[in-house]
Amino acid sequence: MSGTVVVAGGGDAAYYALDADTGERLWRVPLVGEPSAFAWASPLLAHGRVYYGAASSCDDPSIPGELVALGLDGSTLAARRFVPEGDAGAGIWNSPALSPDGGTLIVATGEDFEGYDGPYNRAIVSLDPLTLAARDPRPLAVISRVSPQPLPQRLRRHPQLLGDRLDRRPL
Repeated sequence: MSGTVVVAGGGDAAYYALDADTGERLWRVPLVGEPSAFAWASPLLAHGRVYYGAASSCDDPSIPGELVALGLDGSTLAARRFVPEGDAGAGIWNSPALSPDGGTLIVATGEDFEGYDGPYNRAIVSLDPLTLAARDPRPLAVISRVSPQPLPQRLRRHPQLLGDRLDRRPL
């Protein structure tokens, strides 16, 4: 929620903005790759923008992973795909996170698709929150396809920016 604007994903491959006072629909923005796309997670509202990720509805079929920044009026301000044109995968199945100083946006991407194994598949990526350009050409971390121990459920949800008691952060 930002001011009187509430934004949420719908079950119809779109995000919606509602007026918090009246419940009136302000806008509907379809996800890239609809109708196979699905709004899996809550959007992040920061910097007067709405950030959301796109992923497929259970890979049926898979779509290109994309992070989108909208204005509060529903206009597209920036978009970032994580696979080349014509490829699918690297879906964003969770909510983006913002660093405490507001200067870095973090997303975690998902699956590869039909063998495409690019640098941003199964990765944690840091981005400029205004342009969505990668802060580093390499991801912060790559999540292995095969792990001897599955991640705890609390770590599978979304990126979390943690610091120690001296306020040091791994960014």
